[in-house]
Amino acid sequence: MRILFGLAALLAVMCASCSAPQATHAQSKPPMADINGLVIVNNTQSDLTEVKLTIAESNRQVNVNRVLPMSEFATAFQAKEYRGNPAQLSWRQNGVARVSRGLAFSIPREVYKDRALTAFLTIAPDGTVRAVAQ
Repeated sequence: MRILFGLAALLAVMCASCSAPQATHAQSKPPMADINGLVIVNNTQSDLTEVKLTIAESNRQVNVNRVLPMSEFATAFQAKEYRGNPAQLSWRQNGVARVSRGLAFSIPREVYKDRALTAFLTIAPDGTVRAVAQ
């Protein structure tokens, strides 16, 4: 009887330890949101050409021939689920190729279930890129 009680206690401890990592894993899920638009904002004083956004894992791409200085390019598409996969933005500026890797879109805490978000990529004069979905 004592052995059976000891095995039951050991099994309870093992089950409790198995469930803890699952709870941690559930909290570390990447952000998810539906995105149905893209805006590329050129905050520089020169043209951006050959602009290409690539989402890793899915190989989805958006290509733009030219974004004029201090202006923006916008497009809409059928809503796609964004799971926090890193993105890469490449472009040419004054004949120089530039790349920004490992971009992840900031997603608001309250992701609206009844509407899709628009992804904004803002290119600053120093070449840094800000990625936000709103």
